[in-house]
Amino acid sequence: MLARILARQDTPLDTPRAPQQRLVCSCRDYALLLTALLRQQGRPARLRVGFAAYFEQGFYADHWVCEHWDPTEARWRLIDAELGPDQVRRFAIDFDPTDVPRDRFLVSGAAWRLCRSGGADPGRFGAFGTPVRGLWFAAGSLLRDLAALNKVEMLPWDYWGPAVDFCLTGEVEAAALPWLDSLAELTAAADPDFDRLRSPYLESDGLAVPERILSYPNGRETRVDWRQALSRSFCGS
Repeated sequence: MLARILARQDTPLDTPRAPQQRLVCSCRDYALLLTALLRQQGRPARLRVGFAAYFEQGFYADHWVCEHWDPTEARWRLIDAELGPDQVRRFAIDFDPTDVPRDRFLVSGAAWRLCRSGGADPGRFGAFGTPVRGLWFAAGSLLRDLAALNKVEMLPWDYWGPAVDFCLTGEVEAAALPWLDSLAELTAAADPDFDRLRSPYLESDGLAVPERILSYPNGRETRVDWRQALSRSFCGS
C-alpha cells in the first residue's frame, strides 16, 4: 500500500494529497496498515472485525478497526483509522476515533450474541448500502474475527470452512449455532483468553484458513489461493 501511494505522488507520507493522488482502500486496509505500523513500533495491536453503529441510524455496518494496548490505562482501545476529519463531520461522529466506545463498534462476537439473544434484528447487520446482511453474514464475520485474532488478516469478502455454506445458502444451520455461540463467547470480551481462543482455531476442522478460499473481489465469486494474492488486499490504483 505504501509503495502504491508513493508511486502516485513521491512526497513524504504526511504530505496532504489531493483525492486523485490517494489510494482507494476499504476499512480493513486502514485498520491493517495502522496495526502494522503499531506492531513495527513494538506496540501490541490487532485487527478486529465487527459492526459499526455510527454510519447509518439503526444499522450495524460491516466494519474493521484496529485494537491496541494502552499501557497507561492498562486496557485495549479501539481505533477507527478511517475516521479522518472529513468523515467525522460527514457522519457527525460524537466520540474520539482513537477510543471508539464498544457499544458503537461491536466486535463480531458481541454482535452475534446480541442477534442470538433477540436484542437486535440480524437483518440490521451487514454490508453498508447493500442487501448483504443477516445472521449468516454475522457468522462469517465471527470467523474472520477469529482468524484476525490469530494474526491471519483476511478480507471482508473471504469465506472458508463452514462460512462457505453460510454464504452460498444465506442461512446458518441449526447444528452450527452451538459452536458459533461458543466462538462468540471467546471473542466478545475486550481482552479475550488467547489460550482458549487459539485452541479452537488450530484444532477444529474448518476454522483455520486453508490455502484455497471462496472470495468475492469486485463482487464476483471466485476461488483463490489467498497467500499468493496478497496484492488483492486493497481496492484500487
